[in-house]
Amino acid sequence: MLVVSTASAYKFAADVLRSLGKEVPEKDIDAPMLLRDATGVEIPTPLLQALSKKAVHLDVIDKEDQATRVIDFALS
Repeated sequence: MLVVSTASAYKFAADVLRSLGKEVPEKDIDAPMLLRDATGVEIPTPLLQALSKKAVHLDVIDKEDQATRVIDFALS
């Protein structure tokens, strides 16, 4: 089996904006739309669909607490 994949600039939208000399938004979630506006290249449909969904996981976990939180989640 052969699997071939190419990287989309939209996977790294904030970095691509920065490399183009454009202003990078405070929130990464806003970067794809700004990249589209700057380049005229359409956002891939699956990513565009994902961007329109409501976020359901909003917790931010410190690195030191990750193991404990995963175990707690698995046991609940």
